[in-house]
This record gives sequence, C-alpha cells and structure tokens, in this order.
Amino acid sequence: MVMFFVMTLGRRMGDGPFWKPIIETEAEDCYHAWWRHLLYIQNYFDNNQCMAHAWYLAADFQLSILGIIIAYVLNGARAQKMAIGALFAVGLLTPAVQVFMQNLHAILIVSPEMALNFFVNDDTFNNLYKRGHTNLSCYALGLALAFLIYNLKESDIGSHKYKKFRLFYWMLFPIELFIVLTGAIFYIPGIQIPLGVRMVYSSSIKVLFGAMIFFHIFFTILKVDNTIILYYTLLETHRGILNWAGWGILAKFTYSTYIVHVCILRTYTADNDALSRTTFYKILMSYTSLLVLSFVLALTLWFIVEKPVANLVKTFIFPAPPKKVEKTKSVSMVADLASSKETVEVKI
Repeated sequence: MVMFFVMTLGRRMGDGPFWKPIIETEAEDCYHAWWRHLLYIQNYFDNNQCMAHAWYLAADFQLSILGIIIAYVLNGARAQKMAIGALFAVGLLTPAVQVFMQNLHAILIVSPEMALNFFVNDDTFNNLYKRGHTNLSCYALGLALAFLIYNLKESDIGSHKYKKFRLFYWMLFPIELFIVLTGAIFYIPGIQIPLGVRMVYSSSIKVLFGAMIFFHIFFTILKVDNTIILYYTLLETHRGILNWAGWGILAKFTYSTYIVHVCILRTYTADNDALSRTTFYKILMSYTSLLVLSFVLALTLWFIVEKPVANLVKTFIFPAPPKKVEKTKSVSMVADLASSKETVEVKI
C-alpha cells in the first residue's frame, strides 16, 4: 500500500529542488520494480531506489522461510541442530567470500553522497549488506536461541547455576558498544585496510555482535541479575527496561513504522527549498517531529490495514476450533433424572 502511494499520489505532494532526483526517481523505479517487492526478492536486485530500505523485509522473509522449514519440516532435534549449524557455517563464510571476490569494504561506509540515494549504487551495500545469505549467521544464532529457550521453558530457567554469569551480563552492553566502535578504523583517512583483514572482519563482526545479543536476550529472560549485590539496583533497572510491557505494544506497529519512516525522511528532504542555519535545537525538533509523525502514520496503517489483514489471514489459515456445546444445567438434570428411573414429586 505504501509503495503504490509512493508511485501515485506521493510523487505529487511537493516540488522542492531535490524532488525530481529523489521522489520522482523512486516513483519511477517503483513503477518498474513493484512486482519484486510483492514477491520479497528485491534485495537481490541492485541500482533501484524503489523503497530501498525494504531490503530488510525481503531478507527477513527469506530467512523466515528457512526457519519454518527447520522448525516444521525437519524431524528430530538432531536434524534441526545440524541444519542450524549448516546455516551458521554458510553465514560465516559468505561475507568473506563476497569481500574477496569483489574487493568490498568490510562494513557499509556511510557518506553524504551514498546516503542521498540510500546506498543503492554502493557495491558493499548491494553484495554484502542486504542479501539474505550474507545475514545467515546471526539468524542461525537467533534460531538456536529460540530452540534453547523453548526447551528450557518447562524447567527452572532462573535456577542458581546461571547466577555466576551476572557480571558477564552486566558487561554485555559495553562489549556490544565496543564491537560497534571498532568499525571506526575503516573511516580513518589515508589508511588502506588489507584485503585479508577486511575478509576476517566482515565475517567475524556479525557473529561477535550477534553472540552478544544472544547472551543479552538469554540472560535477561533468565533474570540472572535477581540477586543482592552492590549494583543490584542498576542491574534490576536495566533488566526492567528490557522487560517493559510497553515494548510489546510498540512492537505491534514497528513493521509499519519501518515502512513509512524513510518515505517521510525522503519527502521532507526533497521538499526543502530553503537554506537554514542548523543548531542542536533545530535538529532535535526535526528529529522529534519526524519520529512522532512516523509512529502516528504507522499506528494508522496498523489499525486500517495491517491488523485487519492479519486477522483475516489468521481466520483462514488458523481457524479457531469449534466450541463444544455444553448442556445447560436444566437439561443435564432432566437427563440424570430420566436415567435414574426415579419418581420425583414436584409440589407447587
């Protein structure tokens, strides 16, 4: 629905100096590539500005199909473990192979020129970042975590044996931040990173960061911080934020938010026809207003499109079992009296 709006009405909502190279180019590309988005295969086609951020939806859909095959088609825990291990191995090797064969950067290098057209002409983005098979390693870790938690749900998952990892749990966020910041070495001007280093980094960085997220989710569910120690309050607050029930409400329309937010940003940028002095306050106001607008539009789409369609699909694919008709008390009483063959006198 958003894509067809971009193709039709969206291209007529402004006329700024960047309108034609940004909005009209995207609308024209969507006119020729709409069918790829409906089939969720657009992440294997390059140099196209039609909702370029939707590569994630295609990759997620493709990986979800693999997850369904592993969970429901493969029989036995052994076969499932082998399949997850194979996915992990392929996901670990493919980024290094892509970097070697095409001499790519180890990470996506963000620059104003590339960000203007959402990296659609960047070889690293096209071949290393958005493909489904180059994201297999972290997805395999996610599958392993899901099976692990499912198998532990009947046991005492908050048992004392996991308390020894509480210090490691507290260090996870700094470790994750450090892993992200290591990518800064690729932004140092005048330094040519060797191909071998780029190959190793491109494969290992996803696995390392995915592993930290794996443990972060796992230990949060296990509540390993629920013990009296010096930094108990900080740990409890940290886990309380992650376990906040409000995330479940926001998660209901994050799909729609992801779809519309880049469209809003591109429209806002393309329609701007005047120079203005940039200050921290103006950046904060622009960020806040665009964020609120994205969630408002996403919530509207969730109510009028996503939720009704999801309920319709659920009704046809997973119909509710027929309800058992229970006998009323009076009917069951009459049946009991008739079976007992006793005479009952009713006095009025």
